[in-house]
Amino acid sequence: MKENLKLVSANEIQKMELPPINWIIKDLLPEGLALLAGRPKVGKSWLSSQLALASSAGAQTMDYFDTQKSKVLYIALEDNFRRLKDRINTMLKDGEASSDLFFLDQSEFRRFHLEGIKMIRQAVDQNEDLNLIIIDTLGNAISKDQRKFGLSFQDEYDFMAELQNIALQNQLCILLIHHTRKSEADSVFDEIVGTSGITAAPDTLLILKKHSNGYILHVTGRDVKEENYLLTQDEETHRWIVMDKNIISASTVERQEIIELFGGQYDLEIRVGQMAERLQKSRESISQLLRKMLLAGEIIKGSKTGLYKLPSPN
Repeated sequence: MKENLKLVSANEIQKMELPPINWIIKDLLPEGLALLAGRPKVGKSWLSSQLALASSAGAQTMDYFDTQKSKVLYIALEDNFRRLKDRINTMLKDGEASSDLFFLDQSEFRRFHLEGIKMIRQAVDQNEDLNLIIIDTLGNAISKDQRKFGLSFQDEYDFMAELQNIALQNQLCILLIHHTRKSEADSVFDEIVGTSGITAAPDTLLILKKHSNGYILHVTGRDVKEENYLLTQDEETHRWIVMDKNIISASTVERQEIIELFGGQYDLEIRVGQMAERLQKSRESISQLLRKMLLAGEIIKGSKTGLYKLPSPN
């Protein structure tokens, strides 16, 4: 055991010259470990492919986010080369993809926790300009490992932390594509499949979810601003497009119906009885929903007892 611990004072930290955050996709994907989750067939692979194509070309993505041009490694564990080719050609309208976007042959990928981690380290060491690694999907990758893996919080957290260390040490982003549960939770981020070890380690969490008013990309993280983006998907190219931000959304359909009663007016106050009448539901059921929404911060109390309103986006 060392006799003296190495301690760093707050004053020393203030004087340190530290590199700025490396934004792979400005305001969306900073350096570190990120996780994009959603229900099956919601469009996660289309979105991750779109991010990969844009980042490798240094082009704007989703008609909103700027990217820095860099090498991208996409580990597609649920698609063969035919599907990948069709997806690329659809998104680019048969245009030419960047030569800086690479895919790993599935035959090269074995047990994730062993060879997979080594393979990622090898890819980073051999490619100096590699800034984005996408693994589609996390569940498929883990299934290639031993069966006991993933049964406990510590197993999942240790594994995720190992990936996070690779990302932070090299100032790049590792983006994991994952699934959400069918059942809804008070927070959309609690719907991610697995123990809390899956969500504890990542620096950035993104949830793509269908709502009554469209698709919403929920974003939160240590370095990224918490935001809800309203998205639409182009029918021809399947590209995702940001239509609006600062979207107020609730975690369940029933709560979203209450949110929509306000029509986006932050100064409007509505009584419980009015809500029940407009939604044709009992006053008791509306009151129960409002109690949960207050705890979740989806709604706040108004100027008088019994009145409720939307929280200001600011």
